[in-house]
Amino acid sequence: MKEKDLVQQKVQAQLNEGKADFAMLKAKASGSSADTQLEINHQLKKKNVLNEKDLYQQKKQAQLDEWKAEVAKLKAKASGSSADAQMELKKQIKVVDKQIKESKAKLSELSKASNEAWETLKDGVESAWDSLKSGVKDASAKFKE
Repeated sequence: MKEKDLVQQKVQAQLNEGKADFAMLKAKASGSSADTQLEINHQLKKKNVLNEKDLYQQKKQAQLDEWKAEVAKLKAKASGSSADAQMELKKQIKVVDKQIKESKAKLSELSKASNEAWETLKDGVESAWDSLKSGVKDASAKFKE
């Protein structure tokens, strides 16, 4: 089984666990006082944010790992190419390696963010991911030419 599949299974299991916790807390809230219901609703919201943030990070980490593996394959293939192809691919890989570092930094920044702030940082992560995805795609296309 691929690492990506294992990560997806783990994420799904965590999501299912979170849904069970939500159901239990909602059941408790329905028969409680208004103050207790407010506290439980606050806990539900907090837990939902944590789950969403964790799931998002895991998904992005899995994508990052996939792209790093793709770059490693390109590096291995490059060694058997002509000198011109090797030089061109090395340029592309240098750009992609820089994008990987930037993406890792964004992901690290996101992991350190508070539950309230992580949504704001999400746009920066998405932008870094779009650049990285494009860079990997371009490098792969150049090698196939």
